[in-house]
Amino acid sequence: MMRAVSAKDLLPSRPWPLAPGYVKKLLFGGGLLIASAVAVGLALVSSVVRDARQLESDRAVWNAQTSVEVPALVQGTLSTRNFLVHSYKFDVRYVTEEGERNEKLEFTALTERDQSLEPMVRYEPNQPSRFALNWAVQLTESRVAWIVALAIGAIVLVAKLGKRGRAMIREARDAERLSIEGVPAICEVLSVDRQLGQKRISDGQDGYRFRFPEEFGGGEAEVVIPHRRGTALFVGDRGKMLVVVLRSDPRVFLPITSKLFPFAFDPSMRDQILERAASSGSPQ
Repeated sequence: MMRAVSAKDLLPSRPWPLAPGYVKKLLFGGGLLIASAVAVGLALVSSVVRDARQLESDRAVWNAQTSVEVPALVQGTLSTRNFLVHSYKFDVRYVTEEGERNEKLEFTALTERDQSLEPMVRYEPNQPSRFALNWAVQLTESRVAWIVALAIGAIVLVAKLGKRGRAMIREARDAERLSIEGVPAICEVLSVDRQLGQKRISDGQDGYRFRFPEEFGGGEAEVVIPHRRGTALFVGDRGKMLVVVLRSDPRVFLPITSKLFPFAFDPSMRDQILERAASSGSPQ
């Protein structure tokens, strides 16, 4: 028989024990993601700077009035990724007044070179090792486009890694705070779907949209729960779910799952909580 149960009757008194290792894993994972963001950012910035400097050097040598132009013998490879990114690695041989030079050249562009163009080199007489190959100069605009794309990609990737890392650390800190200061709230379930607004939920997860009781402002919120953690802990029927929230700041909350995650109650208490939630007919 269904019976009325208030939210405070569903959970024992605080503090609530958190699942072993839960906070440490979040802090470690979040820190690792932030460190990865920094490392990836530095590596990509280094690539952008290197490519930009090489491009500027090629243009400067090619356009210098003192440069000497000679035929070149070029051997090397072209690797293409996603039919769009073309990476060139060349061994360039050319003859100066001081003798034969054998130099290496690497660059990336978003288009292929003109196959009909005979290889020519321009070099600085006072520094013969500083040269520009016409194949690379001919792709200047395409190389600029690659540098811009790489810079944008670096910003997006670093931002995503950093955002996810900060979110994991924030979740750990929120969980610690909620286990001590949290208040149980029975919230109205508005929808359970694989999509929250414009955000598509990936496989193995469900998205929940719910409304807080008026005592917590009556606002709406969304949360994604991985299937490995269970479903939301429904109270009575699927129209209500249990959430732990900070009374002082309802933006800080955690949904309690059917496995009572992220808390680790002893088996007896766990069974009592689940029984109370299932038998509640008119909470709050």
